[in-house]
Amino acid sequence: MQATWLPTSYIETEDAVWEVMTSLKQKGIKRVYVDVWNSGVVYFNSSTMRELVGDSGIGRDLLLWSLSAGKELGIDVYAWFEYGLMTSYGSINNDFAKISESNGWILGQYNSFYWLDCANSDVLNFLSGIMTDAIDGYASAGLKGVQLDDHFSTPKGLGRSASQMDAAVSFVRSQLNSRNNSYFSLSPSTLQFSINN
Repeated sequence: MQATWLPTSYIETEDAVWEVMTSLKQKGIKRVYVDVWNSGVVYFNSSTMRELVGDSGIGRDLLLWSLSAGKELGIDVYAWFEYGLMTSYGSINNDFAKISESNGWILGQYNSFYWLDCANSDVLNFLSGIMTDAIDGYASAGLKGVQLDDHFSTPKGLGRSASQMDAAVSFVRSQLNSRNNSYFSLSPSTLQFSINN
């Protein structure tokens, strides 16, 4: 194993980032995907989020801390947008989810998560905006790229099609395509989960 994801729950402080990254380096990890989008909060400086939600949508700067440690330890760092098209878990319980609901961005609830509508251009502009903020703001600090995971995909139970998801990811990719030679990747679910869900 040469790469791993680093959830927000593992990195409460800058010292904790260094401790985890040092441990990962000792295990041979060469690439880390740092969770920067979770439960309606971005964990880096984002003008897109700040304009929409205000400071309540901005968490501690996990991305900068990770990039600093990664540069020192020789680990490549990518910004992992774990929540993708999800706003919240359990209820409309954060400021981003509340604003998304009032804007008509929420498609529905599935498995206790609230999902944004992949067919809504404002939703895709927002998601592209926060990802662009990460690339533009942190490429000079060594950010290698950005990644969406399986939470970008809309559950089929909410009525969106594969072609609508293809169009959504194509739009996001087009917005990021020319940004500082950064990589854009999508980490899919396992095949069986994807087929069933």
